[in-house]
Amino acid sequence: MPFCHLHLKAKKPRPGYPVNPTTFGERLKKWRLDRGLRQADVAKQLGVDPMTIVNWERGRTKPRRKARIRIIEFLSYTLNSQ
Repeated sequence: MPFCHLHLKAKKPRPGYPVNPTTFGERLKKWRLDRGLRQADVAKQLGVDPMTIVNWERGRTKPRRKARIRIIEFLSYTLNSQ
């Protein structure tokens, strides 16, 4: 009986990659990963500690008003510069 040598190929989502983000943290993580940025890169641009980004992405904390303004400015700048 002959055997068929079939190889299926498909893109696998990266571990921890939010496929259908619903929270702010998941959206931030998806946005960051799509652009190939590290948490430290985003933290530096926003002027916060890298652990702050970790906590936002994991939903432990939410950004305060001042940080939200910087996030909006940063996202607007990066989206318009592409």
